[in-house]
Amino acid sequence: QAAVVNGTDQRTFQESLGAAAAVWGIYIEDPHQSLSMLLKDHSASSIYRSMSTARSNATHVGTIELLRAISGVLSDLEDETALANSPEDAQALTGRVLEGLDQVYKIVDESWFHQEPMSEEEAYLRFVQQ
Repeated sequence: QAAVVNGTDQRTFQESLGAAAAVWGIYIEDPHQSLSMLLKDHSASSIYRSMSTARSNATHVGTIELLRAISGVLSDLEDETALANSPEDAQALTGRVLEGLDQVYKIVDESWFHQEPMSEEEAYLRFVQQ
């Protein structure tokens, strides 16, 4: 967000993302690809890879609502035109992804932590839906 407010160019923005990722132990070889690596292309640490794994796991235990929410985040990240060409684009894309992740969190929280145990009939119906 600071890059957007300060009018930072894309190159400086990408380099600062690479430095921030390094603080968290994520090494990005080409600092000019930091945004795409963190969002989609890093094989172990990108949001896209994490959400793909979450979707795979959710197919076994998650609700349809959860699968839809995860798929929404993945859809935003799969849209090549959405990948940022400027700090402003990055901020908009990140905002959409964070909203999607918030929705995923709410569904998980409500589905598993604020609900009475499912009856056998409800469990069967959910199984059939999936």
